[in-house]
Amino acid sequence: MTHVFYVPHADDETLTMGVAILQCLARGEEVHLVLMTDGSACGSVHFLNGTAKCPVHEKYHNPLEERYLDGMLDTQDHVAARRKEFLAAAERLGVPSSNCRVYGYKDGKLTEEQARQVALRVENDEDVPGPKTHHTTTSKYDDHNDHVACGNALAALHEEGTIPEPVYYIKRSKWKGLPSGRGIEDLVADEKQKETIQRVCKEVYMNWDPEKGHYAVGYHSVPESFDRLLKDFTNKAHTK
Repeated sequence: MTHVFYVPHADDETLTMGVAILQCLARGEEVHLVLMTDGSACGSVHFLNGTAKCPVHEKYHNPLEERYLDGMLDTQDHVAARRKEFLAAAERLGVPSSNCRVYGYKDGKLTEEQARQVALRVENDEDVPGPKTHHTTTSKYDDHNDHVACGNALAALHEEGTIPEPVYYIKRSKWKGLPSGRGIEDLVADEKQKETIQRVCKEVYMNWDPEKGHYAVGYHSVPESFDRLLKDFTNKAHTK
């Protein structure tokens, strides 16, 4: 069995799907990660550049005084930093770079058709081994456009009979209020999986070492999500 996780944004693979990925790998199954967007709409760039007060360090950053490796971060630098975090997180989760694909669709503007075409491309890709490919992504009942686009695309492909029934993973802020009858499943991490996710968070998304080009972009973007993850490692998923 091969599992393909469609990741709307860098950090979703850890925050929302990390336990599922580790459990697939523990069963000896193959995992592929597909990053859908470029991260360009992530507001953390304003905190990092000092144009807004940083909620993590509770101050205005100064890239020159703090000797950022890349100086003041432009959009290209910020996008590159997010991509680097995604690939580093994948590696620590146990997914090799050869099993990671990165698409540069505009952050916040992903369409269902774009997500559909990516899924079809993966489904027909000879480098993604069968005999059966399991597609999974974020919940179509989310409140973020990119998450919804991925969820709706897989749901439509399943309804057409193109792919098997997908599984949809629910971000923590949406654990409550999901429509009833969705068949929600809890994926509980064991101690080894907890340690791995902790390492990904601390060594990648929370790694603040700007002189070496580590900007903790993920943590600056959604610190509350990482804080909640480190208190409860459970993933929640539904199929309907």
